[in-house]
This record gives sequence, C-alpha cells and structure tokens, in this order.
Amino acid sequence: MRPRILKRPTLLIFQQSQSRPIHTKPQNRIYNSVRTKDDFQTLLALSTSNNIPLITFWTASWCPTCKIANPLIHEIIENPDGKYLSKGVKVGLVEVEVDAPDLGYGLGARFMIRSVPTLLAFQRDFPQIDKALSNKHDLTNRQTLIRWIEEVAKEGEKDRKRKGLFGSWFS
Repeated sequence: MRPRILKRPTLLIFQQSQSRPIHTKPQNRIYNSVRTKDDFQTLLALSTSNNIPLITFWTASWCPTCKIANPLIHEIIENPDGKYLSKGVKVGLVEVEVDAPDLGYGLGARFMIRSVPTLLAFQRDFPQIDKALSNKHDLTNRQTLIRWIEEVAKEGEKDRKRKGLFGSWFS
C-alpha cells in the first residue's frame, strides 16, 4: 500500500499503513542462522554499534542436545512480557552452525569452541570466553539459562551506562 499524505499548514506528515505494528520499546533480537564468516562479522558489528550483547549459540545439525536446547533458548529470549527475563533485558541471539560448509572450522577454534552446543556472549565485539556455557545439563535447564542470559544482559547494561573516553560528546 502507498503511504497517505495528510496536509496540515506548513507541514506534511507521512502516515504508514496500519497493517504493521510499530514497536517503540526495545526488544530482544533473534537473527537468522550464521553460515558464513562474513555474516558473523556483520552481526558482531551490528551488535557492537547498538551496544547490545550478542549471544551466540554454537550448534551442529547432528547434535541431539542442540535440538533440545535451541527451542528452550528461543522461548526464553523471545518472550517480551517478562515471563522469564527481567524487564529491560536487551540481548541479541544468533545460531552459528559449525557444520555449515561455508563456515569452516576456523571460526569455532578462534573463539575456543570445544564442544557443541555452546553459548558464548560477545560484549562490544569481545568474546566472553570465561563465561561460555557448554555443559549439556546447564543448556537444557531453563533456570540456569535464565540466570546466564540475565548475567550477560547486566554486563551489557553496565557497558551502556559507562562513559567512554570522551564522555558523552559522541553519544
């Protein structure tokens, strides 16, 4: 549909079609699966520019634990009503398929991914390797996942509140 133009004295307002809701509050973002190194670098740059932690879920098509953990992680992050996560939690989630032919094995080794499934958070383009979650019992436990995601989000919130080298000149 074409946007309708409403005339008012000295100003034009473009009104969008009502078929699509406009979200004014920030929400968690779930990105499409990563299958190439370029896609991964793009999402890291996007996450860094928005100053929102990026949670990467390293998985493989043959992994049975991944098939159990994936819907659980999505359910926790997709729920915007505060059913699982505290209000104001902002994170991004992307699934990295380590057995994708275009990805190769170098990317997982670069971030010390030793097993699948693994959850690894990135804050401002830096991997939080010491906080990686790869225990299969932890990855299938809803309460452990909620605590881990909230901890990652709190670190991201601290990052957003910190002033940079130049204070608030460029923010």
